[in-house]
Amino acid sequence: MNQDAEHLRLLSIFHYVVAGLAALFSLFPLLYTTIGAIFIFAARHGTPKPGEELPPEFLGCLYDYCAVARVSESVVCGSANVRLKIDALRTAHATALSAQHQRHCANLAVTQ
Repeated sequence: MNQDAEHLRLLSIFHYVVAGLAALFSLFPLLYTTIGAIFIFAARHGTPKPGEELPPEFLGCLYDYCAVARVSESVVCGSANVRLKIDALRTAHATALSAQHQRHCANLAVTQ
């Protein structure tokens, strides 16, 4: 196999690895959502121990809003990344077709 083709194959594999890691890390806002839900539930239904206070409900809402913002950011950045990769693949494919066409025309000129 040509060395350039091998490098392109490895590059495509690593793009899938990076996409998998990005998908994994995009699940971290679920931790904030869970913590926020616990704070909201504790503020509404909990009974404080003597000398202690329950966490305020707005703190749970703050955690949930942070999680929603992070998920939105992940979706926007992820879709932009996918769009850029699609455009790059189309450009690379068009360039490869153009190069093949030029070689074909050169071969026709040599054989005539």
